Amino acid sequence: MGRVVFSSGLTVNSGGCTEDVSPAPLLEEFRQARGRQRQRLLNAVLDQGRQLVALIPTALQAYDPEGDDWAAGSLIQLLMA
Repeated sequence: MGRVVFSSGLTVNSGGCTEDVSPAPLLEEFRQARGRQRQRLLNAVLDQGRQLVALIPTALQAYDPEGDDWAAGSLIQLLMA
């Protein structure tokens, strides 16, 4: 499938790895992405886990606390790991 470039300029290759992306834009793109895009970004989020841990509590505030968004659950799991 090659590379995918998201609206923010974030680039993800077919393996899910990002190219030169900082943690905050990655978390924002992950939150805004839809279905398949989010699945591609999940590997990048997991790869950058240590860099993201400090940003996750703030990022979670953007999610609906009453919702069932699996992306928020993934971030919580990463935070707890």
